[in-house]
Amino acid sequence: MRVGWTSLRRCQVAAAGAKLCPGRRKDKREYLYSRERLAEAQTHDDLWNAAQLQLVNEGKMHGFLRMYWAKKVLEWTRSPEEALATAIYLNDRFSLDGRDPNGYVGCMWSICGIHDQGWAERPVFGKIRYMNYQGCKRKFNVDAFVARYGGKKHKYVPPKE
Repeated sequence: MRVGWTSLRRCQVAAAGAKLCPGRRKDKREYLYSRERLAEAQTHDDLWNAAQLQLVNEGKMHGFLRMYWAKKVLEWTRSPEEALATAIYLNDRFSLDGRDPNGYVGCMWSICGIHDQGWAERPVFGKIRYMNYQGCKRKFNVDAFVARYGGKKHKYVPPKE
């Protein structure tokens, strides 16, 4: 791995032309999950859990879902730095393309906005492209995917401060 590929600073420099800010650190997050809870697919989001289980069991995930997956990591961690480190850790640990430049760029696109345009400013995401569950439902049969991979909703338990 080349030094700096996993650096948020490198993302900021690369995304500067698009005037992106990779997430907003001080915005309140509705949900916060530890790296362990994410690795075990223990979130309130059955689609995200199913995508994580597909990654764990098959070593891959559809590209569209990988974007959703990484953007939820940004939404559910304390900072963009933590989100990028967590997404890269999960990708490297479970994905067949772990430690591959394409995996890093996919995480950086989703979390840092690298190679993307700026979008309307919103809490947590800044100008990073946002994706949500309802948008996924318009693209494909979410219920069938969740049923296939065994994703289920887990009760949210806030982390101890």
